[in-house]
Amino acid sequence: EFLSSERTPEEAKNLFAMLKTVCIGVWVYFLLDGMTWVSAGVLTAAGDTSFVMLMNGVGAWCFAILPMYYWIVINHGSPESVWIIFNFYAVMNALFFYYRFKSNKWRHLDITMDAT
Repeated sequence: EFLSSERTPEEAKNLFAMLKTVCIGVWVYFLLDGMTWVSAGVLTAAGDTSFVMLMNGVGAWCFAILPMYYWIVINHGSPESVWIIFNFYAVMNALFFYYRFKSNKWRHLDITMDAT
C-alpha cells in the first residue's frame, strides 16, 4: 500500500514535501509548454513544420533526455528534481520557438504552391 501504517510520520512528511515540489514543477512545466505551443502553432499554420519537427526532436534529446540521464543515472539525483530539467527543457523549447517566430523567416514560406 502506498501510505501504509508502517510508514513513520517523518517519511509521510517527506513524501508530501516531494509531492509538493513535483506538483509545482508540473504546473510550471505546463505553463511554459503552453507558451511553446502557441509559437509552434503559428509556425505550423504558416507551413514551417520542418522547423517544428526538427526542434522538437533535437530539443528533447539535448535539453531533456540526455540531461535527465546524466542527472538520474550518473549523478544519482533525486526523482523530484527531474522537474527542474523538464522546466529547463520547456524554457529552451519556448525560447527557440519564440526566436524562430520573431525571425519572420516563416512569413516567406509559400504554403499555397502547387505540389505537382
